[in-house]
Amino acid sequence: MYNKIVYNHFPKNIEIGSIVSEKILPIFKDTIELNINLLNNKLSDKNVCNNFILIPNVKKIIKII
Repeated sequence: MYNKIVYNHFPKNIEIGSIVSEKILPIFKDTIELNINLLNNKLSDKNVCNNFILIPNVKKIIKII
């Protein structure tokens, strides 16, 4: 789905996930893994848009780091 959006619509920026409790929104549980994979692919493809993650609070940022 990501590739279809990026390569057909050429967005400048795209939010592709959120770091929220898996109990509240389990669909976002693989956000970090997805972003790492996209970052690895992005290094070889200069036409990919900027990817962003919604991080609701400082506690979640510290968890990621």
